[in-house]
Amino acid sequence: MVNKLSKSAQLQRFCSVTNATTDEAQTYLKVHNNRLEAAIDAYLTDQTNLAHLPRLTAQQEKAVRAQLNALFDKYKGAYNPCLCMTDDDEPDLMASEGALAMLQDLGIDPASVAVLPLSYYLNAPTLGQFTRSDYTEGWLRLGVGATTQGPLTHDILLAQQKEAVARMMETFAQDGPVLPLYKTPSPPSKKGLYTTVYEYTFAFARGEGQKNLGLDMALAFWDLLMPYAPSYGANGSRASAGPPSFSPAQFEMWKRFLTEASQLRVISKDTWSQFLEFTREIDPAFSNHDFEAAWPSVIDEFVGWAQEQKKM
Repeated sequence: MVNKLSKSAQLQRFCSVTNATTDEAQTYLKVHNNRLEAAIDAYLTDQTNLAHLPRLTAQQEKAVRAQLNALFDKYKGAYNPCLCMTDDDEPDLMASEGALAMLQDLGIDPASVAVLPLSYYLNAPTLGQFTRSDYTEGWLRLGVGATTQGPLTHDILLAQQKEAVARMMETFAQDGPVLPLYKTPSPPSKKGLYTTVYEYTFAFARGEGQKNLGLDMALAFWDLLMPYAPSYGANGSRASAGPPSFSPAQFEMWKRFLTEASQLRVISKDTWSQFLEFTREIDPAFSNHDFEAAWPSVIDEFVGWAQEQKKM
C-alpha cells in the first residue's frame, strides 16, 4: 500500500511540475525506475529540445506518416535490378539506388558529411540503406510534418525535410543536443550530435561481420568528419574554449603516419573513439601528451613519430 501511495504521489508531483499528461508521467517514471527528479529532468530536457519542432495533432501525424510512406515507396522502387531484389523480397527496405534518389531530392551530395547525421537519425542499418519504420520515425523525430496552409502535399513535405536537414547540420557543426526519439521517452544524451555521429560512424561504416574498420575507409570518413570536430581549428587553438585544438597540419601528419609509417591496415573501435578525445587534448607541438595514460598504442606511436618530425 505504501508503494502504491508513493507512486501515486510521484505521479501527481510529476504532472504538477511539468504539466505533462498522466500517460507521459507514467512512461517517464517507468523509464527512470521511479526516480522522480531524474524523470522530471529528462522530460524537461526533451521538451526543450523539441521546443522548435512542430507539435502534430493525431490527424496531422496520420497525414505525415501517409506521405512519408508514399515517399519511401517511391524511393524503394528505384532499386538496381542488378541487385536481384524485388519489392516483394524486401518491401520495407530502401536500397542504394533509392537512397541516392532521396539524397538528390534533398539536395545532399552523397559524398558529403550530411549523409552521416541523416543516416544516424534515420537509423540506417548500413551505408545507402534505409528501413521503412526507421525512415518514418526519423523524419518525425527531425520535426517534419507541420503545415499551416491547406493539406500536406509532397512538395510541402519535401521542403520541410530540407529545412530539417539544414537545422540538423547547424546543430551538428556546433555539437549541439541530440533530438529525443519521437514520442518515445529516452534518457537525454550526454554527448552532442557531432560526437554521437562520430561514434556511430564506426559501426555504420564497417563491412558486415567486420570487427574493425579498414584503414582506407577510416581515412575517408575522417576526411569527412574532422573539419566539423569541435576540436578542429585552422590556427591550432580554440579562442572560446581555451584548450589547444587539432589543426589541419596535425591532421595531415596523422594521415601520413598511418599510411607511411605505421603497419596498420585496420582501425579498431578504441582507436577510432579515442582519437577524437586525443584531438581535444593535444597541443600543436605534441608536447603535452601523457605516454603513461591509457591511450591506444597507435596514438602513443604517432606522438613519438610526430615529435621526431618536428625536430627535422
